[in-house]
Amino acid sequence: MTNETELRAKLIQQLSSHDPKVVMSGVSDLEKNGWLYDGSLKGTSFAGGNFYELILSECNLPDVDFSRGCLHGVDFTKANLQGAKFLSADLTRVMMDESNLQSAIFDDADLSGGLITNNLEGASFERANLRYAGIGSKLRNASFRYANLQDAHLTSDDARGCNFSEANLQNTKLRDVIFDANTILPNGIPWTPEIDLMIFTDSSHPNFWRSQDTASPAHPNAKEKE
Repeated sequence: MTNETELRAKLIQQLSSHDPKVVMSGVSDLEKNGWLYDGSLKGTSFAGGNFYELILSECNLPDVDFSRGCLHGVDFTKANLQGAKFLSADLTRVMMDESNLQSAIFDDADLSGGLITNNLEGASFERANLRYAGIGSKLRNASFRYANLQDAHLTSDDARGCNFSEANLQNTKLRDVIFDANTILPNGIPWTPEIDLMIFTDSSHPNFWRSQDTASPAHPNAKEKE
């Protein structure tokens, strides 16, 4: 192994640390060597790392694994995170504005209060907590099964093929969202133009929908997550 390869391997190992100071030092050295931006970290695992409020804007980290990590308040603005994994990660108040999140996996993650925009085509947010999050704009074929979208702002020019089965859309703001016959609504029914979406978003609606599935965040007895 070359000295450069050994250094990179050491820094990669640092980024799985639970100590935010160790992770910050590793990120700084990776940045100095250009490795955060040249794509050479593709497929690397940083699972369990504590990236609390670090700035990773414009980084190039496709297929990287951040699962179970602490990424509270991390700035991923304009980052390439295509295919990245964030399973069960703490992404509260994360900034993913204008990021490439195509096919990224956020299953069971907490993204409450975050901003997640641009390319989310084929991404998975199953069972994720997205309360108060801002989400958009390319959502085609994304999965929000069993996700909690209460009080979220959903803006999209294309949500065709999305799956919202058993999702909680109470008080969700749906602005400029385009659905199609392949979009599955929370009650498991494909979207049609005749369906009044307010039955899912407006709790004062006489036909306000609540799930009978106790595992759904839209179940009347579901515990609220902030």
